[in-house]
Amino acid sequence: MTPGHSPGSQAVLVDTEKGLHVIAGDTVTHHLNMDVPKSTSFWPGPLYVDLKEYYERLDRLKGFGGMILPGHDSLVFKKVTYP
Repeated sequence: MTPGHSPGSQAVLVDTEKGLHVIAGDTVTHHLNMDVPKSTSFWPGPLYVDLKEYYERLDRLKGFGGMILPGHDSLVFKKVTYP
């Protein structure tokens, strides 16, 4: 489970031939949330239940090293398909 608008939100990990893709849902809402220095946590979204848990989950998603697809960013649609 990952943080989001309410308890029970999820992110989905998809292992593809070209690497891991993370469908982040509400955990990472926009690409700007990930625009941080390499050793820094992603910025959390505005809605959460437990901020400490949110940062832990963001660090875990970041640690996977895959391509993260934010849940509310129209830039995701610049690509027609993903592997």
